[in-house]
Amino acid sequence: MFKYKRNDFSKKESCNAQVTEDALKALREIQQEAERNGTAEMTLEEINLEIFLSRREREAREARMRLVGG
Repeated sequence: MFKYKRNDFSKKESCNAQVTEDALKALREIQQEAERNGTAEMTLEEINLEIFLSRREREAREARMRLVGG
């Protein structure tokens, strides 16, 4: 997604500054998306529960597919 190439004449800090700037931009975009979809205020326990339930649903779906030969 992001590519960084430092030419021989630039200082190392300028490349690091660009990486940092892009990382902060990506973080802000993720935070804004979380606000839009309503997940910004989730606790760690709620996140872990969502992951747990998602994995159980996937396992159940895969088990059904094995039973029907799909």
